[in-house]
Amino acid sequence: MSNLDHQQTAVNSAEQKQNIKEAEKAQTFFDIVYSQFKDHKAAVIGGYIIIFFVLIALLAPMLESITGNEVDRQNVFNRYKPPFSRIIASQDIKETSIQNFV
Repeated sequence: MSNLDHQQTAVNSAEQKQNIKEAEKAQTFFDIVYSQFKDHKAAVIGGYIIIFFVLIALLAPMLESITGNEVDRQNVFNRYKPPFSRIIASQDIKETSIQNFV
């Protein structure tokens, strides 16, 4: 074997030792779970959906002021009526129904 072959073998064995050390390196529980989570496409999509809903919940006051819809002023009287139907009632009946609901 020539000197060049010995150097190449030494470099290869050093690289192999480094690769073995990296493979044997202890991983934390979080690292293991996170790597498995990243590999699962449905879990990542579900995570994005959960983050989306959390952001909507946190930004609800800002969205309320932008849209002008007040959450506390819902039309409780018409909440449980059948779709595409109209219920006509006077204001005092509506107020009484709302008070009973509350």
